[in-house]
Amino acid sequence: MGRYGRTVIIIAVVVIAAGLILGFQTFSVGGFQRGSDNTLLGLSLGLDLQGGSHLVYQTNLVDPNTGARVEVTQDQLDALKLNIERRVNSSGLGEPIIQILGTDRLLVQLPGLDDPARAKRI
Repeated sequence: MGRYGRTVIIIAVVVIAAGLILGFQTFSVGGFQRGSDNTLLGLSLGLDLQGGSHLVYQTNLVDPNTGARVEVTQDQLDALKLNIERRVNSSGLGEPIIQILGTDRLLVQLPGLDDPARAKRI
């Protein structure tokens, strides 16, 4: 058997072993465990795989009473972010992503929360 034949056999054995390992419901690798809680080796699924809510809040830069332009400061955005973080964390949702985008927007991602109405209430 030549070098090509051994390489094919080694690749086949590795693929079969990986398939058997990943096929079991529960296994452990280096202290990380894959189980029935939809985590693989301690990693959680993101919005694209697990589902959830993705909200982007944008500040209103025009005063509705006077029509004048209102400047939003970084301190105001930081306070808004902190307030939303407190509300989300108190609701018990796991691993939310809350980020300031630019100078006037706030991104809120809530993995596992598929109800947009509940996400807005939080």
